[in-house]
Amino acid sequence: MAIQPPLPPSMPARPSIEAIFCYSLVEKGSFLAQAKKLGAAVFDVKESSVEGPFFAISDDATQMFFGNSRAIFQQQRPSGLPNTPAAAEARARQFLNFANRAANDAGITAAMKAQMLFPDVQLIAASPMFHPETMELDHWLCSFQPKLTTGSSSEMAPVVDSTIDIRVGGSDRIVGLAAKWSPISQSAMCSPIAPPNVCDLSWSPEYQQRAGYAASGVSTVEPDICYCLAGEEGPSAKWLVPYFVFSEDPLLRRYPAAQQPIR
Repeated sequence: MAIQPPLPPSMPARPSIEAIFCYSLVEKGSFLAQAKKLGAAVFDVKESSVEGPFFAISDDATQMFFGNSRAIFQQQRPSGLPNTPAAAEARARQFLNFANRAANDAGITAAMKAQMLFPDVQLIAASPMFHPETMELDHWLCSFQPKLTTGSSSEMAPVVDSTIDIRVGGSDRIVGLAAKWSPISQSAMCSPIAPPNVCDLSWSPEYQQRAGYAASGVSTVEPDICYCLAGEEGPSAKWLVPYFVFSEDPLLRRYPAAQQPIR
């Protein structure tokens, strides 16, 4: 069995001169109110149990968890495990599609006024998980990074600090989920902001030359775009907004790429 090394999240998307989208998240109360229905419709969890299957949404409505202690790290190796990272990824993606359909069919998506439960994703890594005692393959861990459309084109940009981890076990069963993600309610067209002048940024070779420092010898490039929360608390925390990121900035600082919507 060929094991592929983990891949880092892909670089953010190149900015487009076209309009830029911002995304509002579902209301916390609406999301939390659907927790029990989500557990039943998507994971077949009627009642959560410490020793069996469970599903939960964090109190701040930013994370989802599913697990089943009876389905992982048992003494006998599970049968019907995916044979390759690609097969594990395919099963995990199949689950995401199923989860969106199940939430929609159960009326959960409409009840929390969401576009869908899970967004488009890009693979970070599909890694085999081994039993700590027997060292037999126990399940696969597929890590994804959400991505969103930046504008009227089909260009996508990653959501920073957001991941969806799915564990695929025997017989292609989903045996675990840890999603740092809150569903999107709607998209809004935002007024774009021009990227900062590289020459004015303290980390750039141009700035260093002007300030009398030795040039680093690294040529600066155009910025990329990524999405992240507009703020940690208050109304702004309900929005995912685009930011510019320069790949050559050692600290990968973020600069606003759009006017924040006011709702």
